[in-house]
Parts: sequence; structure tokens; C-alpha cells
Amino acid sequence: MIDTHTAVKQLIEAGRPEMQAEVVVQTQQQFVEGEVATRAALAGVRQDIAEVRHEVELVRKDVGALEFELQDQKFEALDQKFMKKLDKQTSDMTVRLGGLIVLAIAILVALYRLAGSGL
Repeated sequence: MIDTHTAVKQLIEAGRPEMQAEVVVQTQQQFVEGEVATRAALAGVRQDIAEVRHEVELVRKDVGALEFELQDQKFEALDQKFMKKLDKQTSDMTVRLGGLIVLAIAILVALYRLAGSGL
């Protein structure tokens, strides 16, 4: 802060008219007060920026967790799709194997009958 009374007095002693000295000192005081206010505002802005950076970091962590969860859901869906296909193929193979067993038994019965009939 400026000691306005002393500053006006010094300007008058230096040969400035009183009115001019008062205006000069008043203008300087307003400038200094504006600078102080600007520095205080700047400090507030810096604090706001720090808080925003912190919030952004939290959001990044949340997004990372959501991306992981989404990938996990995709893998789960693929796993379920794979298991359905595997179950269907297993079922198809079981039916085929059963058909081959029935065919093999029919061939054995036919061979047994042929062997028993003396051919």
C-alpha cells in the first residue's frame, strides 16, 4: 500500500501543484490496489486450476475403470458365445457318435447273422 499523505507531500515539495499531486497519488494507489486484487484473483485461479486438475485425474481413473469393465463385459459375452457353440458342437458330436455306434451294432448283428446262416 502507498502512504498517500506522504506521497502527496513529497510531490508538492518537488514542485507539483497540490491538485496534480493528489491525482497522481490517487491514480497510483488505484493501480496498486488493482494489481493486488489481480494477484489475489490469480492465486484463486491457480487454486481453481489445481482443483480442476484433481477432478480430471479422478475422471480419468473412473474412465479407466469403466473401460476395464466394458472390456470385461465384452470378454464375458465372447466367452458365453464360445460356450454355446462348443455345447452345440458337443451335442452334434454326441449324436453322430451315437449314430456310428448304432451303425456298428447293426453291422455286427448282420455279420453275426451271416456267420450263423453258414454263408
